[in-house]
Amino acid sequence: RLRYTNYDDRALLAGLRAEVLRRQGQPAAAADAMALRRDLIAVRFHDRDRAEDLADLADAEQRLGVLLALSGDLTGAARNLEGALAHIDAWEARTASPAQPLGLATLRAYAALHFHGRLPLTALHLDLRERLDAVLQHLARHPSPRLSGERALFTTWLARLELEAATPRRATPSGQERR
Repeated sequence: RLRYTNYDDRALLAGLRAEVLRRQGQPAAAADAMALRRDLIAVRFHDRDRAEDLADLADAEQRLGVLLALSGDLTGAARNLEGALAHIDAWEARTASPAQPLGLATLRAYAALHFHGRLPLTALHLDLRERLDAVLQHLARHPSPRLSGERALFTTWLARLELEAATPRRATPSGQERR
């Protein structure tokens, strides 16, 4: 039997506040509200140890990562998206079913930090190439027309990673490396 607590109220309100602040163009303040939501859900998960709370925790961590990216904190975004991916992995292992929409959205946001945010691969703690390849293999085994856009995007990103790996780095006058 599920027990409804004050943490549930506070987590819900923090999530609503984060969404309002995001829509008002205040991603940093929205990230603070989402961090509170994540922390409250983490307490709830610790107290109850339920798979549903683990999925909620992954969702809050993913949303926090996106908000941090919007506010310009790409490194913080990467750490939160890595946390979300770890929670998704734990949820999938626990339930023996894929967290497909959330997992795909989280991987998309994580990869976008590199491809659109220009965060170097060395700043990512997870192997992006390995993650993209694993998801593409899963999508090939379980084809769905609804996921064809994701499949195309992830295929393109995997090809770009292969090109980046094959392109030698060169030093700029400031001493930084460029491709």
